[in-house]
Amino acid sequence: EHEACMQRLHQLDLQPPTPAPRPPPWPSTSYIAQPSETLFQAPPMARGDVDQLVDNSHEAIGDCTRLLVAGQYAEAETALLETAKSCVTRETQAEVLLLHTLLKIRCAQYEVALQCLEESGALVKGTTREPRFFCLRAEVLERRRRFPEAMAEIETGLRLDPCHRGLLLAKGVVLEQTKQVEQAELIYKQILSLHPEDPVASLRVGRCRLSLGDLPGAQKWLTKATENEYAFSTLHAPKSDLGSGLAYLALVSAAEHRYDTAAAQLEKARKWQANLDTVLAAAPECLGCGRVQDLVRDLTAICDLDLDVEQARQITLIFARSRHLEHQLPADMRSPPTTW
Repeated sequence: EHEACMQRLHQLDLQPPTPAPRPPPWPSTSYIAQPSETLFQAPPMARGDVDQLVDNSHEAIGDCTRLLVAGQYAEAETALLETAKSCVTRETQAEVLLLHTLLKIRCAQYEVALQCLEESGALVKGTTREPRFFCLRAEVLERRRRFPEAMAEIETGLRLDPCHRGLLLAKGVVLEQTKQVEQAELIYKQILSLHPEDPVASLRVGRCRLSLGDLPGAQKWLTKATENEYAFSTLHAPKSDLGSGLAYLALVSAAEHRYDTAAAQLEKARKWQANLDTVLAAAPECLGCGRVQDLVRDLTAICDLDLDVEQARQITLIFARSRHLEHQLPADMRSPPTTW
């Protein structure tokens, strides 16, 4: 049995595909460590080593999870590669592959994420991880704007677990992306009926309220979601989501002409939203060179922030005002909208 397992490990090949000629405009992939070897390349071992290696892999998987939650993606990549060497059971192989998939989704490396899922399919089939598999597939498809296919994966997963939190959240996101905001809000509130303290569901309700032009409602829900930063400490609620919620709050404050508050909220968002921080770090140069539209494009391309063009323009305005650079903006970008 052990030899068969080892043969399976050597067969797995998760080398990233050749990069596209034009990389995504947002820079997260620039600070992600790229593996130089296949994910599973376990060395030969004696049968007496197996039990100890299984124990080590469970502990190491926990360490990988904590790095992912904290948004330390380069470190998580390295840790996953190292952890793969000690995986000798289908259970731990599947877990590492699913974590690697999630990492690649958060780095916008969707082809590699799909490759991970292809490898993990046989390992999760018929297990409690299967709904999570469909959830990750749906997330990749949604990110690639293949919404009907994403919804099909969600419905397949929900037939296995009708109350699966991740699948319900993914369904709400697809509905939002297809402009069915009110239906999405109902899904998020369904999650809250099952998990009343879920910060991400509250955040998404606030985002829906913002999209529908209900600024007081958005303020209420987004404040509830972000008031306890320690609630964002799991794979289901990573720190980057806290940063996203604070960025949405900044949009509400700007729409209500509370510019100083908006600027403070945006700065706090950068602490938790690494991708937003990276884009805004380059913002003064973009503004100084007249590349405002490039900055707006880069903001809309941040995969874990989901800003539309108008919202990205307003984030640009908030940042420019906080640095006294609004004179470098086009005239039509110097005032926030009163409605969304």
